[in-house]
Amino acid sequence: MNETPVIAVRDLTKTYAVGEIEVRALRGISLEIPRGQFVALTGPSGSGKSTFMHLAGCLDRPTSGMYVLNGRDVSRLSKRDLSLAEAQLKAIAIRREPRAPDAADGKVLSVGAGGSIAFIDIGRRNGLRPGTRFEVLRPAENGELVKAGGMVEVRELQDNIAMVGAMGEPNPLDPILPGDLVRNPHFDRTRVMHHYLLGDFPLTMSKEFVAARLGELGAAVDETLGTQTDVLVLGERPLGEADAKDLTETDEYKLADKLGMRIIRLTELAEFLRY
Repeated sequence: MNETPVIAVRDLTKTYAVGEIEVRALRGISLEIPRGQFVALTGPSGSGKSTFMHLAGCLDRPTSGMYVLNGRDVSRLSKRDLSLAEAQLKAIAIRREPRAPDAADGKVLSVGAGGSIAFIDIGRRNGLRPGTRFEVLRPAENGELVKAGGMVEVRELQDNIAMVGAMGEPNPLDPILPGDLVRNPHFDRTRVMHHYLLGDFPLTMSKEFVAARLGELGAAVDETLGTQTDVLVLGERPLGEADAKDLTETDEYKLADKLGMRIIRLTELAEFLRY
């Protein structure tokens, strides 16, 4: 079975304007690189090796031609989307696939006990245990997943099936239904989700507490922000520091935004943590 190349370029060109002179750094390059293959670029000085690597690394756009990265044409993306593609390329380089933020984790199979208990199929998962929480989702008419039925918490596990209980009183106007989907964006089916905690955290939700609860989900907290980080969690601006930056102005926030990480507030994360 043929696999989509991780990198495919067709007739790629790059021309720089130096005053009134046009420098044709790349002249119609075409190649494919399969996933897992190691490739070396060789050639004399000025042959366009660095220019090609800048384009392949999503640091610049080609003048013409097509560049498909992991099945996606990135030749004409906006700067924001180009940064996201750059993050995707880095994730591929360290053998990780960026997780789609709206991807569901499982499906509600049946509902009982007046809507307070449900059974969900979440597949085999490392670290899944009683206390793990999921939000309930339902496809809207436009295909997007929207919140429905509140939150559920795992009570018992048996193979791929989890019995979950509704958190709070079931809402008769918005009940959990068979076919609904569940999601916990901090818990991945196949690998450890990495978080970075930025800013001050209150005593009732300290960084130590958050790290311990994320550990229960099979997730991890990074000491430094890097390409391995999946989620940036925003706490509060340091208190008592008049010159402290707003967290959105910090270098860590700007880097996370550039790499296309999921950025959330502590209050959003807290919904998924067991107390």
